[in-house]
Amino acid sequence: IESVFSYFNEWLSGTYKVPVRSAKSKLIPKTNQAKIDKGIELKLIANKYFKAGNYKKAAYNYKQVNLFTKGLSNKQKNEATAYEGFRSKKNSGLSEKQQQQLDTLLNNTNSNLSAVYFKLGNSSKAIKYANEFVKGDKDNAKAYYRRANAYFLNKDLDRMHEDLKQALKLKPKDKACTILLKKWRKHMTAIKKKEKRGYAGLFDRMAAEEQAEEQAEDDKKKLEADQPEEADKNTIQDISTDEMTSM
Repeated sequence: IESVFSYFNEWLSGTYKVPVRSAKSKLIPKTNQAKIDKGIELKLIANKYFKAGNYKKAAYNYKQVNLFTKGLSNKQKNEATAYEGFRSKKNSGLSEKQQQQLDTLLNNTNSNLSAVYFKLGNSSKAIKYANEFVKGDKDNAKAYYRRANAYFLNKDLDRMHEDLKQALKLKPKDKACTILLKKWRKHMTAIKKKEKRGYAGLFDRMAAEEQAEEQAEDDKKKLEADQPEEADKNTIQDISTDEMTSM
Protein backbone atom coordinates (compact mmCIF):
# COMPACT_ATOMS: atom_id res chain seq x y z
CA ILE A 1 0.00 0.00 0.00
CA GLU A 2 2.80 2.40 0.89
CA SER A 3 4.41 1.77 -2.50
CA VAL A 4 1.13 2.62 -4.24
CA PHE A 5 0.79 5.92 -2.31
CA SER A 6 4.44 6.63 -3.04
CA TYR A 7 3.84 6.10 -6.75
CA PHE A 8 0.83 8.49 -6.75
CA ASN A 9 2.73 11.12 -4.78
CA GLU A 10 5.62 10.97 -7.27
CA TRP A 11 3.17 11.08 -10.17
CA LEU A 12 1.32 14.10 -8.75
CA SER A 13 4.53 15.93 -7.95
CA GLY A 14 6.03 15.14 -11.36
CA THR A 15 9.05 13.36 -9.92
CA TYR A 16 8.12 9.88 -11.17
CA LYS A 17 10.62 8.42 -13.69
CA VAL A 18 9.74 5.72 -16.20
CA PRO A 19 12.01 2.67 -15.70
CA VAL A 20 14.54 2.24 -18.52
CA ARG A 21 15.66 -1.01 -20.06
CA SER A 22 18.85 -2.65 -18.86
CA ALA A 23 22.12 -1.55 -20.40
CA LYS A 24 22.50 -5.00 -21.91
CA SER A 25 19.21 -4.85 -23.79
CA LYS A 26 20.07 -1.40 -25.12
CA LEU A 27 23.33 -2.79 -26.56
CA ILE A 28 21.63 -5.52 -28.61
CA PRO A 29 21.14 -4.30 -32.19
CA LYS A 30 17.68 -4.91 -33.61
CA THR A 31 17.84 -4.15 -37.33
CA ASN A 32 19.96 -5.85 -39.97
CA GLN A 33 21.99 -2.70 -40.55
CA ALA A 34 22.53 -2.22 -36.81
CA LYS A 35 23.86 -5.78 -36.56
CA ILE A 36 26.24 -5.21 -39.45
CA ASP A 37 27.41 -1.91 -37.94
CA LYS A 38 27.97 -3.63 -34.59
CA GLY A 39 29.98 -6.31 -36.36
CA ILE A 40 32.17 -3.68 -38.02
CA GLU A 41 32.70 -1.99 -34.65
CA LEU A 42 33.75 -5.27 -33.02
CA LYS A 43 36.11 -6.06 -35.90
CA LEU A 44 37.86 -2.72 -35.43
CA ILE A 45 38.24 -3.42 -31.70
CA ALA A 46 39.64 -6.87 -32.49
CA ASN A 47 42.09 -5.34 -34.99
CA LYS A 48 43.53 -3.14 -32.21
CA TYR A 49 44.03 -6.17 -29.95
CA PHE A 50 45.64 -8.06 -32.83
CA LYS A 51 48.11 -5.25 -33.56
CA ALA A 52 48.93 -5.05 -29.84
CA GLY A 53 49.71 -8.78 -29.78
CA ASN A 54 46.77 -9.63 -27.52
CA TYR A 55 45.59 -12.51 -29.69
CA LYS A 56 43.15 -14.08 -27.23
CA LYS A 57 41.13 -10.87 -26.87
CA ALA A 58 41.37 -10.34 -30.61
CA ALA A 59 39.93 -13.83 -31.20
CA TYR A 60 37.11 -13.16 -28.72
CA ASN A 61 36.04 -9.96 -30.47
CA TYR A 62 36.33 -11.42 -33.96
CA LYS A 63 34.08 -14.30 -32.93
CA GLN A 64 31.59 -11.77 -31.55
CA VAL A 65 31.26 -10.44 -35.10
CA ASN A 66 29.94 -13.82 -36.22
CA LEU A 67 27.61 -13.98 -33.22
CA PHE A 68 26.11 -10.53 -33.80
CA THR A 69 25.50 -11.25 -37.49
CA LYS A 70 24.32 -14.81 -36.89
CA GLY A 71 20.64 -13.91 -36.93
CA LEU A 72 20.88 -12.64 -40.49
CA SER A 73 20.95 -16.18 -41.87
CA ASN A 74 18.62 -19.12 -41.32
CA LYS A 75 21.36 -21.52 -42.44
CA GLN A 76 24.04 -20.37 -40.02
CA LYS A 77 23.99 -23.04 -37.34
CA ASN A 78 27.53 -23.14 -36.04
CA GLU A 79 30.26 -20.86 -34.81
CA ALA A 80 31.76 -20.48 -38.29
CA THR A 81 29.92 -18.41 -40.89
CA ALA A 82 27.50 -20.14 -43.27
CA TYR A 83 27.97 -18.00 -46.33
CA GLU A 84 25.27 -19.64 -48.44
CA GLY A 85 22.57 -18.22 -46.18
CA PHE A 86 23.96 -14.72 -46.31
CA ARG A 87 24.00 -14.74 -50.06
CA SER A 88 20.27 -15.33 -50.25
CA LYS A 89 18.36 -12.07 -50.07
CA LYS A 90 15.17 -14.04 -49.64
CA ASN A 91 16.46 -15.57 -46.41
CA SER A 92 18.20 -12.56 -44.91
CA GLY A 93 16.15 -9.65 -46.22
CA LEU A 94 19.33 -7.66 -46.88
CA SER A 95 19.68 -5.02 -49.54
CA GLU A 96 22.40 -5.42 -52.14
CA LYS A 97 24.57 -2.88 -50.35
CA GLN A 98 24.06 -4.62 -46.98
CA GLN A 99 24.89 -7.95 -48.61
CA GLN A 100 28.19 -6.57 -49.88
CA GLN A 101 28.96 -5.07 -46.47
CA LEU A 102 28.24 -8.34 -44.74
CA ASP A 103 30.27 -10.45 -47.18
CA THR A 104 33.27 -8.16 -46.80
CA LEU A 105 32.91 -8.10 -43.01
CA LEU A 106 32.69 -11.88 -42.70
CA ASN A 107 35.51 -12.58 -45.15
CA ASN A 108 37.79 -10.18 -43.30
CA THR A 109 36.75 -11.60 -39.93
CA ASN A 110 37.40 -15.21 -40.91
CA SER A 111 40.71 -14.23 -42.49
CA ASN A 112 41.77 -12.49 -39.29
CA LEU A 113 40.54 -15.35 -37.10
CA SER A 114 42.72 -17.74 -39.11
CA ALA A 115 45.69 -15.40 -38.63
CA VAL A 116 44.98 -15.09 -34.88
CA TYR A 117 44.86 -18.85 -34.34
CA PHE A 118 48.02 -19.23 -36.44
CA LYS A 119 49.72 -16.85 -34.00
CA LEU A 120 48.31 -18.85 -31.07
CA GLY A 121 49.64 -22.09 -32.58
CA ASN A 122 46.19 -23.63 -33.01
CA SER A 123 46.39 -25.23 -36.46
CA SER A 124 42.92 -26.83 -36.45
CA LYS A 125 41.11 -23.53 -35.84
CA ALA A 126 43.44 -21.68 -38.19
CA ILE A 127 42.44 -24.16 -40.91
CA LYS A 128 38.77 -23.97 -39.92
CA TYR A 129 38.46 -20.22 -40.38
CA ALA A 130 40.67 -20.24 -43.48
CA ASN A 131 38.23 -22.77 -44.96
CA GLU A 132 35.39 -20.36 -44.24
CA PHE A 133 37.34 -17.58 -45.94
CA VAL A 134 37.87 -19.78 -49.03
CA LYS A 135 34.14 -20.63 -49.10
CA GLY A 136 33.27 -16.95 -48.88
CA ASP A 137 35.67 -15.77 -51.57
CA LYS A 138 37.08 -18.51 -53.82
CA ASP A 139 38.76 -16.01 -56.13
CA ASN A 140 40.73 -14.29 -53.38
CA ALA A 141 44.43 -15.23 -53.33
CA LYS A 142 44.68 -14.19 -49.68
CA ALA A 143 42.18 -16.89 -48.70
CA TYR A 144 44.46 -19.61 -50.09
CA TYR A 145 47.49 -17.93 -48.57
CA ARG A 146 45.84 -18.00 -45.13
CA ARG A 147 45.01 -21.68 -45.47
CA ALA A 148 48.50 -22.50 -46.78
CA ASN A 149 49.93 -20.87 -43.66
CA ALA A 150 47.58 -22.92 -41.49
CA TYR A 151 48.56 -26.13 -43.29
CA PHE A 152 52.22 -25.26 -42.75
CA LEU A 153 51.53 -24.98 -39.02
CA ASN A 154 49.88 -28.40 -39.23
CA LYS A 155 52.93 -29.79 -41.12
CA ASP A 156 50.71 -30.68 -44.07
CA LEU A 157 53.18 -29.64 -46.78
CA ASP A 158 51.27 -31.24 -49.67
CA ARG A 159 48.08 -29.25 -49.07
CA MET A 160 50.14 -26.17 -48.28
CA HIS A 161 51.75 -26.43 -51.72
CA GLU A 162 48.40 -26.88 -53.48
CA ASP A 163 46.99 -23.72 -51.87
CA LEU A 164 50.13 -21.75 -52.66
CA LYS A 165 49.88 -22.75 -56.33
CA GLN A 166 46.25 -21.61 -56.37
CA ALA A 167 47.10 -18.33 -54.65
CA LEU A 168 49.90 -17.57 -57.13
CA LYS A 169 47.62 -18.54 -60.01
CA LEU A 170 45.15 -15.88 -58.83
CA LYS A 171 47.84 -13.35 -57.94
CA PRO A 172 51.19 -14.09 -59.64
CA LYS A 173 54.34 -12.76 -57.99
CA ASP A 174 52.51 -11.94 -54.76
CA LYS A 175 55.26 -11.14 -52.24
CA ALA A 176 53.75 -12.94 -49.22
CA CYS A 177 52.95 -16.06 -51.26
CA THR A 178 56.41 -16.06 -52.83
CA ILE A 179 58.08 -15.90 -49.41
CA LEU A 180 55.89 -18.73 -48.12
CA LEU A 181 56.67 -20.80 -51.22
CA LYS A 182 60.40 -20.38 -50.51
CA LYS A 183 59.76 -21.60 -46.97
CA TRP A 184 57.94 -24.65 -48.38
CA ARG A 185 60.86 -25.41 -50.72
CA LYS A 186 63.36 -25.08 -47.87
CA HIS A 187 61.43 -27.58 -45.74
CA MET A 188 60.98 -29.99 -48.64
CA THR A 189 64.73 -29.89 -49.35
CA ALA A 190 65.49 -30.61 -45.69
CA ILE A 191 63.03 -33.53 -45.68
CA LYS A 192 64.52 -35.02 -48.86
CA LYS A 193 68.05 -34.75 -47.44
CA LYS A 194 66.92 -36.45 -44.26
CA GLU A 195 65.21 -39.21 -46.24
CA LYS A 196 68.30 -39.59 -48.41
CA ARG A 197 70.50 -39.97 -45.34
CA GLY A 198 68.02 -42.46 -43.92
CA TYR A 199 67.98 -44.52 -47.12
CA ALA A 200 71.77 -44.30 -47.38
CA GLY A 201 72.08 -45.65 -43.84
CA LEU A 202 69.61 -48.40 -44.66
CA PHE A 203 71.50 -49.43 -47.80
CA ASP A 204 74.81 -49.35 -45.92
CA ARG A 205 73.38 -51.62 -43.22
CA MET A 206 71.97 -54.02 -45.81
CA ALA A 207 75.31 -54.12 -47.69
CA ALA A 208 77.18 -54.74 -44.42
CA GLU A 209 74.82 -57.59 -43.51
CA GLU A 210 75.23 -59.17 -46.96
CA GLN A 211 79.01 -58.84 -46.72
CA ALA A 212 79.00 -60.43 -43.26
CA GLU A 213 76.89 -63.34 -44.55
CA GLU A 214 79.24 -63.87 -47.51
CA GLN A 215 82.28 -63.74 -45.22
CA ALA A 216 80.70 -66.27 -42.86
CA GLU A 217 80.01 -68.60 -45.79
CA ASP A 218 83.61 -68.26 -47.06
CA ASP A 219 84.99 -68.93 -43.57
CA LYS A 220 82.86 -72.05 -43.31
CA LYS A 221 84.10 -73.38 -46.64
CA LYS A 222 87.73 -72.64 -45.73
CA LEU A 223 87.34 -74.43 -42.40
CA GLU A 224 85.94 -77.51 -44.13
CA ALA A 225 88.83 -77.53 -46.64
CA ASP A 226 91.47 -77.43 -43.88
CA GLN A 227 90.10 -80.53 -42.08
CA PRO A 228 92.14 -83.89 -42.67
CA GLU A 229 90.37 -86.57 -44.68
CA GLU A 230 89.28 -89.69 -42.73
CA ALA A 231 90.68 -93.05 -43.91
CA ASP A 232 88.35 -95.82 -45.02
CA LYS A 233 87.84 -98.06 -41.98
CA ASN A 234 87.28 -101.18 -44.09
CA THR A 235 90.58 -100.69 -45.89
CA ILE A 236 92.47 -100.36 -42.65
CA GLN A 237 90.83 -103.53 -41.33
CA ASP A 238 91.75 -105.49 -44.48
CA ILE A 239 95.37 -104.38 -44.25
CA SER A 240 95.53 -105.40 -40.64
CA THR A 241 94.22 -108.90 -41.52
CA ASP A 242 96.76 -109.39 -44.29
CA GLU A 243 99.55 -108.31 -42.02
CA MET A 244 98.42 -110.77 -39.34
CA THR A 245 98.32 -113.67 -41.95
CA SER A 246 101.81 -112.93 -43.18
CA MET A 247 103.05 -112.93 -39.66
